[in-house]
Amino acid sequence: MANPLQPTPPSECRYPILRPLLPHIKSIMSPTDACDLLDLYFTDPSCSIFEPASPYIIAQVFRKKSFLCSRNPRPTTPALLATMIWVVCQTSTSEIFRSKPRARLNICSELFGVCEALLALEENGNSRKVSEHHNNKLGNMGLRPEPERTFACPIVPQQNPISSDSVLAYALIGTVISGSETRKECLRWWTKAWNVAKELGLNREQGEDEARECARQACHQRTNDVEYDSHYESIYIEESREERRRIWWLLFMADRHLSFCFNAPLSILDAECHVYQPLDDLTWQALDTKSTCDLPDRCLGPCTTMLGSDVFEYFLPLMAILGDIVEIHHWGRHPRFGRLQREAAILRTEHDLDLYEQSLRNFEEIVRIRFHEAEAPAAFSTPDNTNSYCKPQPVLPEHARLRTIIGYSNYFLHVLHVLLHGSWDPVDMIDGSDWITPNSFVKCATHTISAAATVAEILDYDPELNFMPYLFGIYLLHGSFILLIFADRMDMATSETIIRACETTYRAHEVCVVTLNTEYQKTFKKVLRSALCNVRGTIPFEAEQHKARRREFLMMYRWNGDGRGLAI
Repeated sequence: MANPLQPTPPSECRYPILRPLLPHIKSIMSPTDACDLLDLYFTDPSCSIFEPASPYIIAQVFRKKSFLCSRNPRPTTPALLATMIWVVCQTSTSEIFRSKPRARLNICSELFGVCEALLALEENGNSRKVSEHHNNKLGNMGLRPEPERTFACPIVPQQNPISSDSVLAYALIGTVISGSETRKECLRWWTKAWNVAKELGLNREQGEDEARECARQACHQRTNDVEYDSHYESIYIEESREERRRIWWLLFMADRHLSFCFNAPLSILDAECHVYQPLDDLTWQALDTKSTCDLPDRCLGPCTTMLGSDVFEYFLPLMAILGDIVEIHHWGRHPRFGRLQREAAILRTEHDLDLYEQSLRNFEEIVRIRFHEAEAPAAFSTPDNTNSYCKPQPVLPEHARLRTIIGYSNYFLHVLHVLLHGSWDPVDMIDGSDWITPNSFVKCATHTISAAATVAEILDYDPELNFMPYLFGIYLLHGSFILLIFADRMDMATSETIIRACETTYRAHEVCVVTLNTEYQKTFKKVLRSALCNVRGTIPFEAEQHKARRREFLMMYRWNGDGRGLAI
C-alpha cells in the first residue's frame, strides 16, 4: 500500500511548494488542478475576462517568483497553501468546477475541512495529538492522520508552530466568509488574525538579530549550499520583513473596512502600528535584483496620501482616513463624550481628505502626461455635436489599469466625505434632521453627485466592476443613501442631474450583483429602483406605499447606536 505522505513525482506537480500539501488533497483534486489554481491566486485583477482573479485577494503578500519557482521555493505551511487554493476555488471557472453538479460546493467544503484541520495542527503544536473532531474531519475526506504524525510545515519551528503564515490563512478565511451571507461569523477568524499578529509582533519592525535568525533558517530550509546562503541572506532578511509588513497592513485595511461594514469599533489602533509602509509592487517582485541601498525610503506608520498604483499605495491611505472617521462616528454616539465638540477632529480629517485629493490629482496628471491624454469632459456633460462620430482610440492595458485605479480612488474619496459629514444610518438619515445642517447637507449632496459621475467613469474602464468587487460594494451602498433623501423628501423630479445620478448608481448595483452576488446589494437595488421611479415620477402605484417598502428594506441594515450594519 502506498504511503499517503509519499512525495508526488515532479512530473505531476510543476510547483514544488505544493508537494507537502498534495497528500492531504489528493482525494479532492489532481496536482495539475492544484497548480492551476495556485497560478490563479497570483493573477492580476485586470489580466483576464474569462478567468478573472479572485475577488477575495485584497493584496498580494508574497513575491510570485519566490513562491512559484521550481527550485528552492519559499518554505510555506500546508495550512496556508490549502487556504490559498480554497479561496481561489470560490470563484474559479476551472473545468473541475463544471465537471458535475455541485462540484464547487463539494470541493470547497472538503478543502475547508482540510484548512481547519491543518490550522488546528499548528495551533495545537506539531507533536501534539489532533483533536477527535479534526481527526474525524480528515478521516471523512480519505485522509488518515495518526495521533503523533507531524504534518510537513517547513517554516514552522516545533516550539512555536503559529507563524505569520497562520495569520494570513486566518485573514483569507475571514475575507471569504465576510463576503458571504454568514458574514458576521467572519469576526471569529479576523479576531484570531488580529490577536495572533500582535502576539507575533507583526505590528513592529523586526530587530536585526531576529531578522537575521529568520533569514538563516529560511536559507537552510531552501538550500544546503553555504555559499548560496551567504549570498542571499540579505534578500531573505528583507523578504521576511516585507512579508510581515504586508500582512500587518492587510490586517489594518481589513479592520477599517470591517469596522465600517459592521458599525464596530476599531480592533487595531494607529498607535500600535510601528511598521514601515510596504514596498511598491515592482520593487517587491524584483527584490532579488535589488540591494538594500536601492530600496526607497518609506514612512513609519499609517500614511494618508496617495503614493502610487499599488493597493497599499492608494487604498491603504484611504483606510487610514476611514479609521479616523470611524472613531469620530462612534465618538458622537458615546453617552458622555458625544455632546462634546467634534469640529476639530472633523476639520483635521477633512484636511487629510484634501491632502489625499491633491496627491490623487498629482498622480492623475502624471498619468495624463505619460499617455498623452486629452482633457476629460465634465461630469454628465453632453457633446456639442451629437451627430458626429469619433472612432474610439485604443487604450493600452496599463493605461486602462491606472485610469481604473484613479476612478476607484476618486469614488472612495467622495464617499469618505459623505461619511464624515453625514449620517451613516439610512433610516435616521431619512427620518431625522439632527445631522442635517445647511453646510453638511450641501457637502454630502455635492459629493454624492460627484461620486455617481465617477461611477460612470469607472464603468467605462471596468464595465463588470471586477477590479475590487469585495471592497467596492459597501462604499457604493453608502454613496447612494443621499439619493434616497432626494427621492423621499424633495421634489427633484425635474432635475436631470439627480435622475442620471440615480440611473448610474442603479446600473452599478446591477453589475455588482452579477459580479459578486450579495444579498444586501440585491435588497438595496430594489430600494434604489423605487427611488429612481420616484424622481422620474413614474411610480406605478401610491408613493406612500413605495416609501413604506423602501423603509422596510432599509430597516434590515442599521448604522445607528446599536446597529450592526451588514452583520444581520
